[in-house]
Formats: sequence, C-alpha cells, structure tokens
Amino acid sequence: MILMENNIYIPALIENWQVVYDFLGKCMEGKDIEKNHIVSILFASEEIYVNISKYAYPESKGNVYVNFEHDLHKNLLRIKFIDEGTPFDPTKVPIPDVTESLEKRKIGGLGIFIVNKVMDSMEYTHKCGQNNLTIIKKIK
Repeated sequence: MILMENNIYIPALIENWQVVYDFLGKCMEGKDIEKNHIVSILFASEEIYVNISKYAYPESKGNVYVNFEHDLHKNLLRIKFIDEGTPFDPTKVPIPDVTESLEKRKIGGLGIFIVNKVMDSMEYTHKCGQNNLTIIKKIK
C-alpha cells in the first residue's frame, strides 16, 4: 500500500479555517483529483472544522488535529479530524426531512446531512478522550 500523509495541529477557532483550507489545498495540489471532488472535500471539511470550532470546546479553548491521507492503491482520500472536546458523534445525527417546510424544520443537522451526501463515507470513534472523525472520498 502506498500512503501519502500530511498533518496540521491548530487551535480550533473559526478564523483558522483559512489555514486548514490552505493546508488541504496544498495536500491535493498536483494530484489527479477531479475539481468536483476537491470542492466536495473542502466543503465537507469546512463543515466539520467549523462545527468543532463552534461546539467542541464550549467553556474553553482547544485544538484540532487534521490528518490528510491519500491512499494511492485504493484511490481514496481520508481527512481525519481529532479533538479533545465534548463527545459528539455526527454519524448518529438524524437525517433531516428536507421535504418538510422551512417553518416546520428543526434547526441544525443539515450540514452533516450534506457532508454525508458529498462524501462516500464518514466514520466516528471516541477513544482516550478524543473525538475521531474521518471523512472519505473515492477519487477515481
């Protein structure tokens, strides 16, 4: 297996999204990845990163570790987000009823719903006091 990997460890602040965006952009630069896949990956990553920044550390400040993996053998990209904030499993968020009128819809959950639609899979574990969320995209 050929695996290319890059990491960044950064304070989980919304204003640091640009740093994460640039990091992921550099990781994907020069690889044979379709533009629509890059857009999907960046959109999903922003949703996850912003959610961590807003909700993982409600009473303190914390960090987030972002790991980018390109599995050349399986043609997969994996973006892993690890934080030590409040445990939260986005894979357990109920699927919103998008056919319901806006007035009747509950607030929240739509971003995670869209992440599930644009990525091929999302995996979550909580171990050793850490949230581990991985989003996966098949690129060929």
